[in-house]
Amino acid sequence: MGIAIKESGVPREKLYITTKISGTKVQDTKAAFELSLKKLQVDYVDQYLIHAPFFAKSPQDLQKKWADLEEIHATGKAKTIGVSNFLQKDLEAILAMAKIVPAINQIEYHPYLQHGGLIDFHRQHHITTSAFAPLTAVVKAAPGP
Repeated sequence: MGIAIKESGVPREKLYITTKISGTKVQDTKAAFELSLKKLQVDYVDQYLIHAPFFAKSPQDLQKKWADLEEIHATGKAKTIGVSNFLQKDLEAILAMAKIVPAINQIEYHPYLQHGGLIDFHRQHHITTSAFAPLTAVVKAAPGP
């Protein structure tokens, strides 16, 4: 990806780059972030996300990871920070200590997966909802639309 960015000829400031730290394994957040910058061959990203809360054994694990993202944000190397695949209980754990509210929660969202009150919770806390797989109902889910 870094080579593609560099060879595109598009000025960095014209690109919006998002990357994530794995949400399934425990790893050093700052080292993972720096490795992402190196692979992307950029000095900063526009958005850095925790891919999923599945690594966490407790709310404190989520809070520690979020604190790591806040530290990265403070360096200016991640313009915004957020999460992906978080449920309301996961967000509540983060919000209990957060200095920065997650800018976004990227979730699978389509007619067959509505998430109950999660979207309203996002609105109440000014967290943007980003849908992935919104066409699943049309292309994969049975019985279809």
